[in-house]
Amino acid sequence: MAADIARSTDPLESIIPLLRPQVVLSKVVSGTGQWSIRKPRYADPSFCLILEGSCWLHPDGIDPFELAQGDFLLLPETPSFVMASDPTLTPADVELYPPGDAHYGPADGPASMRMLGGYFRFDRANARLLVKLLPPTVLVCHDEPGSAA
Repeated sequence: MAADIARSTDPLESIIPLLRPQVVLSKVVSGTGQWSIRKPRYADPSFCLILEGSCWLHPDGIDPFELAQGDFLLLPETPSFVMASDPTLTPADVELYPPGDAHYGPADGPASMRMLGGYFRFDRANARLLVKLLPPTVLVCHDEPGSAA
C-alpha cells in the first residue's frame, strides 16, 4: 500500500528550491534589557528564527512589526533595518555581520530575546527574476497553520 504524499500548494515552497539557496553565515543573536541597533542594507537575502522572547523589526520602507518566539522571517533582499527591544528607542549603528555571535544591550542579566539569524546566496542564474516575484518580507508566524511543519 502506497503512503499518502502531502503536496504543498504554497508558491513560495516551489520558488525557493529553484533559487538553490546556500547559507553563507548563521549565528545566534541575543538581546538583554533595552537595546536598539541599525544595520546597513545588504544585497543578499537574510533570515531569522526567533528562538526565545521577542523583538521589534523595522525594515526601511516597511512599518515596524514584532517578531515573537517561533516566528521565521525571510528578507529576499535585505534593506537597512532597525532591530530593537522597544521600537521607540534611538538605534546605534552596527556592522551588518560582525564576527561571532552578537549580543545587544547590557552584558548581564537574562536575555529577553535570542534568535538564529544570517544570510545566504541564491543561484545567480534565476535570482534576479525570482526575487522580484517575492514580497519584500516573508513572515511565517509561530501560530499560523502549518508553521510547525
